Amino acid sequence: MDKVVAQSARTRLLVPLIAALSFVAASVLTLLVDNSSKGAMISWTGIVFFGGGALVIGWQLFDTRPRVVIDDRGIFDRSLRIGVIEWHDVSDAYV
Repeated sequence: MDKVVAQSARTRLLVPLIAALSFVAASVLTLLVDNSSKGAMISWTGIVFFGGGALVIGWQLFDTRPRVVIDDRGIFDRSLRIGVIEWHDVSDAYV
């Protein structure tokens, strides 16, 4: 059996990354313009939340490890975190 390797679609991660960075920029601008304590709290919440999202998306964007590997041993899906699912454990599969 030929080895099949599926990578993450990096181009599909660009839109959420741009959106998260835009929200961080909007939160920073709101922080600079609004001097009230409520505005500052909302701004910092946006910076932390969307900044964290941008970091996670950026991590996934530059992660070169394969997501799914199908070979003679079985199926390895990195997102499941259970290791290789061997072929004798697979009862049915279809596209």
